Amino acid sequence: SVISASTKTVINDKNADLNATYGVQIAVFTMNTLPGEKSDYDGRVAYLKKVMDTWKLGGDSKNGLIIGLSVSDGDYMAVAGDGLHGAFSGTVIWKRIFRPAHMMPVF
Repeated sequence: SVISASTKTVINDKNADLNATYGVQIAVFTMNTLPGEKSDYDGRVAYLKKVMDTWKLGGDSKNGLIIGLSVSDGDYMAVAGDGLHGAFSGTVIWKRIFRPAHMMPVF
């Protein structure tokens, strides 16, 4: 497993708090390889949006954020649902989630 049981617990607990307080849901999606090449940013974003829609992440208001981890090529990305676009721009996601001090691909 890419994510340890203790990390899953932390993610689930934080997600429950975010959902109860702000109506926001965050999911971590791991896959051996996300579809498309690592350089195919738009294709990978489209795939993660389909996953969000299938899971109904963020509910009807689409207040969801998915973090996709592509294990075999060390790629990772976050995609905000339509309801969060104003709050989670690419710059905000990088500074808050992916900044090297916070998250490095060690999977």
